[in-house]
Amino acid sequence: MITHLHLKNGSSPRQPKLTIETPSSITIFVGPNNAGKSQALRELFNFCFSGPLNAAGNVVVDGLTFSPGDPVTIRAEFEAMKLPPNPGEATYPGHTFIKADGQRLMVPEENYIRAPTAPNQYTHEFAGWYLRYFVLNQDGASRLGLGGAQKRGDLKSPTSELARLLTNDEKRSALRKIILDAFGLYFAIDAQVGDQLHVRFGLTPPPDERRFDDSALDYMRDARGMDAVSDGVKAFTGLLVQLYAGDPKIIVIDEPEAFLHPSLAFKLAKELAKAASIEGKHVFAATHSPQFVMGAVLSGAKTNIVRLTYEDGIGTARLLHSDDMTTLMQDPLLRSAGVLSGLFYNFVIVCEAHADRAFYQEINERLLTADDSRGIPNALFLNADNKQTISKIVEPLRRLGIPCTSIIDLDIVKDGGMSGRVILGRAISRFPNISPTALGAPAFSTRLEQKLSTSNLPEVLTSFPARSTRQQKISFSTWLAMASSLCSAARLRLGSLT
Repeated sequence: MITHLHLKNGSSPRQPKLTIETPSSITIFVGPNNAGKSQALRELFNFCFSGPLNAAGNVVVDGLTFSPGDPVTIRAEFEAMKLPPNPGEATYPGHTFIKADGQRLMVPEENYIRAPTAPNQYTHEFAGWYLRYFVLNQDGASRLGLGGAQKRGDLKSPTSELARLLTNDEKRSALRKIILDAFGLYFAIDAQVGDQLHVRFGLTPPPDERRFDDSALDYMRDARGMDAVSDGVKAFTGLLVQLYAGDPKIIVIDEPEAFLHPSLAFKLAKELAKAASIEGKHVFAATHSPQFVMGAVLSGAKTNIVRLTYEDGIGTARLLHSDDMTTLMQDPLLRSAGVLSGLFYNFVIVCEAHADRAFYQEINERLLTADDSRGIPNALFLNADNKQTISKIVEPLRRLGIPCTSIIDLDIVKDGGMSGRVILGRAISRFPNISPTALGAPAFSTRLEQKLSTSNLPEVLTSFPARSTRQQKISFSTWLAMASSLCSAARLRLGSLT
């Protein structure tokens, strides 16, 4: 249905606006707080609901491109939705009553059918007469009611989600397996309460839900209802019921990880991406959960990850390449270091050891508390455990467009080695008057210190003690000053990367 998503911004103010392909699967917006993730979802929903006429004030979404519908299919869908007039009910010429989104509506027949067959030409009509009835907007509160009781209706022509599942053994079994894996509970549909259908959760596999014998009655009597399970079970189940059996072709979800443990956020994203791909639907989500992102990317379905930023009145939008995302997720070192969390921060600073990370992070927090300009707001501090792995963390983050730098002990000059040569080689490129031919040698160490002493760098570097006095005791106040200066240096470096 949706072939392309057009955004207002690109990867920088000088780059073209971002346009991405949107196959049936999931598109996830990530980024720091106040970057426009929830705003993007609101603008997407409003565009689907009312078209481009009310989109002039959009700040994130520029528009959507749709694939033309098949006229025969559109006509068949329309005929299935038609309702006869009630006795004495007036009908305008050329209009017909239909049932859409649970509502009884009178629509202009030809316009209703024409718009989906040429949606990019008649976008306003397409949204207003057709698409709005196939888009579902879910925030934290509304998704808790997705699995509520529904009318059973005529099971020979089911119209509700639970009725469709009750008459489709394959989809019901697939959903039951997913929920069992997630919560250890068996999903079942209770059709024995008047003309309504209810979701139940049992501890054992249910009997045939379409039977009305004693075993089915006893099972449904003992099983838990929706009011007896956690909000996480409600939200997880409700979203998947909509994907497998609901009318919506487009589902918009803000913070889908709400109510869920991180491992369940991973599983929900994985199942959403797979189900959307299988059922031919589009899911758009905004998240702060690295586990949700990881689950979607590792689902096997094509997944779009769009990183949004907004700082100093300038917005950016960048499509994160799946190869780079997979590298971050499949490398045990990068997973254990929490590198994926960098997607949700403005800046990332990589230190060597855990103690280094804790120290510099604490200094940065104190600088921010004191309104010191050397503090780095909304920054994530990570530790790489050693010098050798710092570049393995910094480089993929930079490829994803995340400003990232590192703080490395200056003993790398003394230690030398291949890893030291690589890191120093990159660092010394900033000082063209120093030759890298003696990397790691005492002569190079001396020349580097001489160059640093005359460079326009923070005080911590210019006051670094000579080798003969490096073992001298340094006061705590001096360490604080040095650490503050390093934070300032990191801030300057990060500024040059944005």
